[in-house]
Amino acid sequence: MQTVMKRKLNVFVYICRMRDNRLVKIVMFVSMDGKPMRGRPHREWLDDITDWCGMELHQLIELAQTCTGWRQTVSCVLDTSEHNGWIDNCKIYT
Repeated sequence: MQTVMKRKLNVFVYICRMRDNRLVKIVMFVSMDGKPMRGRPHREWLDDITDWCGMELHQLIELAQTCTGWRQTVSCVLDTSEHNGWIDNCKIYT
């Protein structure tokens, strides 16, 4: 599970650091207008990342711009996932 988490977090930071006109970044971060579908909402790709890190998406995007802050976040997320802990125990410096 940690390998999946690490790869997913690395893809997230790679997309965050792309230029704003890239299609992948536009698709990832733009919300669609329209009527929501019936039933329970589907789990989205970004939901895992915000849940693992315990932060809002805009905070994670800012944090992804700095290498040291992002490395601390990833190592903290992977350490707490081993012990089923929460990210609140980690001190992340931006």
